[in-house]
Amino acid sequence: MANGTRTVAQGNPNGVDYTVTPADCAALISGPITVNPAIRPLLRLYGPADSNYTQLSNQSVNYGQIRVDHNFGKGDSLFARYTIEDTDAVVPGPGFGASVYGFKEFQNAVTSRSQFITLSENHIFSPTLLNTARISFSRTNPATDAVVNPSQTGQQVVGPDVSFANGLPVGLVVIGSNGTGNPNFTTMGPDFAAPNYHLQNYWSVSEDLFYTKGKHALKFGFLGNRIQIITGETVWNRGRVNFAGGLPAFLQNQPSQVFAAIPGGVERRHFRYETFGFYGQDDWRATSRLTLNLGLRYEFHTTVTESQGLQTTLRNPGAQVDVIGGPNWTSPLTVEPYMRNPSLKNFSPRVGFAYDVTGNGKTAIRSAFGLYYDVATIGSTTFGYVVGDPPYRSTSVALPPSWAPGFISATPGPYQPPFANPGATSTFAGFSPLSPISITQHDIRQPYLMQWNLSLDQQLPGSVGLSVSYVGTRGLHLWGQGDVNPCIPTAIVNGNPNWANIQGTGGTLAACPSANILFPSGHVCTVITSTGSTLRFPSGRANCNLREDNAIQTTSRSWYDGLQVNVQKRLSHGLEFQSAYTYSNNLDTTQGRLSIDSEAFTPYVPRNFDKGRSVVNATHNWRFNTLYTFPARQSQGLVSKLVNGWSMQNIVSVQSGYGFTPAAPGDVSLNATTNINSAYERPELVTSANLRDVTTCVGTTGLTPLGRQCNVNAVVYSPAAVITGDPNRWFNPNMFATPIPGYLGNVARGSLTGPGLLNWDFSMHKNTPLAFLGEAGNLQFRAEFFNILNRANFINNPANGNGIVGPNAGRLTAARDGRDIQLALKVSF
Repeated sequence: MANGTRTVAQGNPNGVDYTVTPADCAALISGPITVNPAIRPLLRLYGPADSNYTQLSNQSVNYGQIRVDHNFGKGDSLFARYTIEDTDAVVPGPGFGASVYGFKEFQNAVTSRSQFITLSENHIFSPTLLNTARISFSRTNPATDAVVNPSQTGQQVVGPDVSFANGLPVGLVVIGSNGTGNPNFTTMGPDFAAPNYHLQNYWSVSEDLFYTKGKHALKFGFLGNRIQIITGETVWNRGRVNFAGGLPAFLQNQPSQVFAAIPGGVERRHFRYETFGFYGQDDWRATSRLTLNLGLRYEFHTTVTESQGLQTTLRNPGAQVDVIGGPNWTSPLTVEPYMRNPSLKNFSPRVGFAYDVTGNGKTAIRSAFGLYYDVATIGSTTFGYVVGDPPYRSTSVALPPSWAPGFISATPGPYQPPFANPGATSTFAGFSPLSPISITQHDIRQPYLMQWNLSLDQQLPGSVGLSVSYVGTRGLHLWGQGDVNPCIPTAIVNGNPNWANIQGTGGTLAACPSANILFPSGHVCTVITSTGSTLRFPSGRANCNLREDNAIQTTSRSWYDGLQVNVQKRLSHGLEFQSAYTYSNNLDTTQGRLSIDSEAFTPYVPRNFDKGRSVVNATHNWRFNTLYTFPARQSQGLVSKLVNGWSMQNIVSVQSGYGFTPAAPGDVSLNATTNINSAYERPELVTSANLRDVTTCVGTTGLTPLGRQCNVNAVVYSPAAVITGDPNRWFNPNMFATPIPGYLGNVARGSLTGPGLLNWDFSMHKNTPLAFLGEAGNLQFRAEFFNILNRANFINNPANGNGIVGPNAGRLTAARDGRDIQLALKVSF
């Protein structure tokens, strides 16, 4: 983020305040436009048409730490440490694709207080027996609130002409395609998830015992954690209105969808669980040149529970259901913990060896293998249950012909909620077959990682050491997301599903076609409404209770192979340095509990369809750091204090770019999974076989004879030329085409490479002893230059639009910090 200023004062405690000024924002268009009367009050919330301005982010961080060390006597010591950090920030709210382009009328206030307490006691019982015991507590409490600035325009954001829900501030407006292929032209309004808070309490107790006997160095230990997660969410309380037709649809009040939380839902949850781990390890010196490492760890977590029992689960979300409501209908929900506990068999062996090749300690070969279970991160699965866990909190989706203020409080549509919300008003539309939910799949598997390595270590002249290593990992049952009540394909050809159809009105395309391989003659569902009447509608899903069922799953996998070369020089003649280079390949089939980087997984899509470069894959990565202490000069008095005590530090980072994937526009495949968090669909490569269709436009439809988006500028894909290196268009979008409707694209996930990193941090330190403060008295001056070259290191976020024909496709819109200069004084005693 260029053009930033940072002022730092360090000590104990210390404070950091900075202001970042990113690129200008450009918002509204000009020209004569007919505006629907219901839309005019929303427009008046914003500034005049000439809305070019600079958006600001302000953050203040205050940090303090106290540490006490005490020796009780020979072989018995204790240390205690308390750390606190307060953060207050005001950042841009929703806007043009990225938060830095948010409108100045709506911002987010982010506050956080983090506290950490640790007590540790070391006790030496004998020269061969040592014990370390620790207890600790940590609390983090980030919170976000929406900041509205009616003073910008003099308009009120709460009122009968702007509030989506009576008494609440205006909701979020999402303006879709503006005719240039961008699926999100802009968003207007406050953050849809604010206010919210996420309090976490973490108690830990650990014990480590070290015992040496003969050729065996034994270690035994225990770690126990108790975790409390207290979350408050108001997601969609103020509502959201989508205008997929872009700016014209917005101005003429032609919404594609309204979306809101059902009033009266439970907004606060208190989850809790524990983790326990036990281990034993023997480092056995089998011979004078061979050491074997043998270990076993057992770790598990308890079942996640909610303090008031507000938990439900869907045991079989994809079960066939044809009738909703009525006397014979049974809710698919069961009141029980939302996921089973898969961790009770988590035994993980660790084996390794170290071999002294020459016997003189200068050449060694090392290798190891270990099995590692993920038991510490299940807390993040609770988020979806605060946001969309029927019957305690749910959302409602409707497709109205127009939008009107107060729609959340208005008389509902006729659907009877299959998951009745106990706190919801009886008049609200409630949960309907149009409404998605977010859950964790009940029958999850235990995520784990297998890791192995082989290294050669060589001591070189001049206090230099060289290490060359191969590291490999394989992850199984990793966290991911998918639709467990998917749209059933119309055909599966060579293992690949498609949803090609002409089942819409008048023989047009239909998303999620009701006639498919499971229901060849079509699937018609019946809804018994709250008034007792009957409604029938087609559904391409087996379970008519749901639209997509966005489930956190453990279906993802990962592969990592890396060559690591490290050169390290120990301190001599005032110089020490370290160089670390990694050449690696990191693949996965998508990962993430809150967002994913891919088409959402469904049981009908081959698992390897999404196998590709991970979003954190960086093929080349080099880090170099050095510390040089200038020689002391023989002098006295003031001259000695000025010329002595200087040191210089450098950190150089060079890294290739992360992989990314261009996106196809909307739901081209017609499988209706793009509403699952950050899921998207991939385009198709332009080849000599499809170039003619891609460049042939049918009349004024903008489509090709086969239904693709027409692009007369399309060219055949070339791996050598697709990356242009121009920040204004990092890749050539004309090498990609939209797939034929109903089909998945063939572009490999992560096949393009974003901008790399080149950064140099430089600092000078000056230490001056202060004898009057005692033996440890010292004054340190620091001058630090971050990104001293002021190089523009762009962030890997090339704007996709639809990833293909939009004028902004491939544009890099954000960068890391520019040059920051930090001056500090530190007094130690």
